[in-house]
Amino acid sequence: MSCAFRVAVVLAFSVPLSAADQERVASVRCCDALSVSRESSPVTRADRHALMVNLTALNEATVRRAIDLALAKLARPGCPGVYGDFQLPNGGTPRSELDSMGIGPEEWLESLVFIDGGQDPFCRIGRAVLTTTPGTRVIRVCPGFARFQLRDPGRSASLIIHESLHALGLGENPPSSNEITQRVERRCWKLATRMPEPQSSRAPAPDVYEPPKAQP
Repeated sequence: MSCAFRVAVVLAFSVPLSAADQERVASVRCCDALSVSRESSPVTRADRHALMVNLTALNEATVRRAIDLALAKLARPGCPGVYGDFQLPNGGTPRSELDSMGIGPEEWLESLVFIDGGQDPFCRIGRAVLTTTPGTRVIRVCPGFARFQLRDPGRSASLIIHESLHALGLGENPPSSNEITQRVERRCWKLATRMPEPQSSRAPAPDVYEPPKAQP
């Protein structure tokens, strides 16, 4: 079996795994890269938190923060509409994929699996912050993600949503990586840069990130 092409966004605390999480880790496979398909590891409403695998404490903390900021964006009217803006190779949309699983975008984000991407070719080039393979739930976290997230938290949240679209099967070129991110930011126009306050009632080609040039 050959792996699908990858796309990239270029730009811890250890706890016992539940039985569901262990099953999700066991299903992570695709050639020499980790991959979780929607079919082999169905999403359920019990899967409430994105799984982190082999991340440093800093990467785990910043990924979690970016996810929470993305969830805050998705809570705003209009933002979830981005899942209906793109057509998949099968003729459907990311939204129709979510509907077929009976979940919403927020639950989808919490079903993703984030792994260390230090050995990923795009990550090793040094210009990627996240990479994934369309149609799988595994997101590879590059070493530069933590610094990027701390510097631009709003953008990092948009990239989490961007990657979640790829996880539902969206490829690139077309649409270009920049087009995807720009559409996310237009739909979710109000930047989320802070963590939401706790509520008492609350139960394909790389996307290029150019680091700032050194000043003379």
